[in-house]
Amino acid sequence: MPGTDETERMRLNRMAAALYMTCQGNLFLLSGEEFARTKDGLEDSYNASIALNRLDWEQAWKNRDLVEYYKGLIALRSRLPGLYDKSPHAAERIRDMEKSEGLVSFAVDNRSEDGHDRWDMLRIIYNSSSSVRNLPVGDGAWEILCSGEDSSLWRTHNPAGKSIQIEPQSVLVLGRALGDAGTTETEIEETQERQIRWA
Repeated sequence: MPGTDETERMRLNRMAAALYMTCQGNLFLLSGEEFARTKDGLEDSYNASIALNRLDWEQAWKNRDLVEYYKGLIALRSRLPGLYDKSPHAAERIRDMEKSEGLVSFAVDNRSEDGHDRWDMLRIIYNSSSSVRNLPVGDGAWEILCSGEDSSLWRTHNPAGKSIQIEPQSVLVLGRALGDAGTTETEIEETQERQIRWA
């Protein structure tokens, strides 16, 4: 990316990874993307040198913070049935989409059929702008699961408060604790209907 420094490239790399890992559907990762492998921008490297096509393990070590970010995202996603749902009804889980200049947010029904989930609702926010944005979080006990810098926040309790800052060019994932008072009667009914449909 011409005109960007290394810090910005790593931030954008984390944002891109978090963006596609918070979408529904099957994931496809290219070997080495977790440590910023680029092949120097060569699109079709089938006949390029081994030096260009190989996996550079020194680069993997140099960019180990990015590798850890990918590991945290993959582990988090495996705990979010609202994102890995591949049923014909998966799209029904997405709701409350909001868009403004450089900002997209939406909620994801994260309840599974067995009801053994840590978070019943997700709030996912993409900030592509170059400025910090503030958003109200909403009712309930929300936790920060993933930020633009740390994809393993979900491993400990990180309360979000009533409003939250989203760093520039980053993704923020919030989770509402299962059984929290913010769960509406409609959401409870929808879970019961889904359990009947899946049975």
